[in-house]
Amino acid sequence: MKTLKQYILENQEEKINESFIKFININSKSKLLKLLKDQNSDENKKTGFWLFDEAIKKDPEMYAEVNGGNWKIKYIEVKYKDKTVGLISYSFDYKNYENEDIFPTLHIFDIQTLEGYKGFLKYYFKYIETIAKNNKKKTITLRTYEDGLIKVYEKYGFKKSKDEENLMTKEL
Repeated sequence: MKTLKQYILENQEEKINESFIKFININSKSKLLKLLKDQNSDENKKTGFWLFDEAIKKDPEMYAEVNGGNWKIKYIEVKYKDKTVGLISYSFDYKNYENEDIFPTLHIFDIQTLEGYKGFLKYYFKYIETIAKNNKKKTITLRTYEDGLIKVYEKYGFKKSKDEENLMTKEL
């Protein structure tokens, strides 16, 4: 069975041309659910955007409410040459931390690239960093639930929190 790290870092032979990457805001729950359905997302089969399917099934009131609920989660569809390749979720309102020194922050909930693609993670982080800076955030945070991802995220400037298990931060 694949690890979470393998789902985030899928394989792709083709070199990525950044000018063909588009980041599209998903502004409604119906659009998000349609995207998941169109990609055959299934947490049990580990297909499509299964990480997102899993989160929404676990807590639909928090994760499926686009720009709503307590955390006001935002979603971004990533397209490459007009084909959906990735999905990102983040929030400016997630404050589930012990260390208050990291505010204001942009918190990444999930990042996933569809099977068959690789090399997009650096573009995801570049785009998210731009969003954070444009919104006057001083850090980006995310949680790791698989140790294999720690080294991956460290390559992009994230550091493990000394105060909280599984939390990584990147200062801007």
